[in-house]
Amino acid sequence: MKAAYIDHDGRLACGDLPEPRLRPWQVLVQVQATSVNPVDWKVQQALGVAAAMTGNRLPQIVVGHDLAGVVTAVGRRVKRFRHGDRVFGMLPRYGGACAERVTVGASFLQPIPDGFDVAAAAGVPLA
Repeated sequence: MKAAYIDHDGRLACGDLPEPRLRPWQVLVQVQATSVNPVDWKVQQALGVAAAMTGNRLPQIVVGHDLAGVVTAVGRRVKRFRHGDRVFGMLPRYGGACAERVTVGASFLQPIPDGFDVAAAAGVPLA
């Protein structure tokens, strides 16, 4: 799966990463749109400084917090969404929205209202 991420040296990179693993309380979303927020570039900047100062290699972190897309799978405990539902939301913690697919807890998502553009929906949560 293609994704934009902060690499082990704190730099922004783009490439192939493993597919996300769906847990029982999560939804798998095919990301159709995302947005960039101050939190995204601040995390990248902080990790770049930390890598430079410590010389330590960092874990890869997929960037992006806001997303909109289509549900492609649901965990067994998820009752609110089904395959094919259009959703938008803001991912917790480190993000992960700048990827082709992402898993997220169902509580972090909302249905996209009928007639609402998917790109506009991706700019709603934090942006």
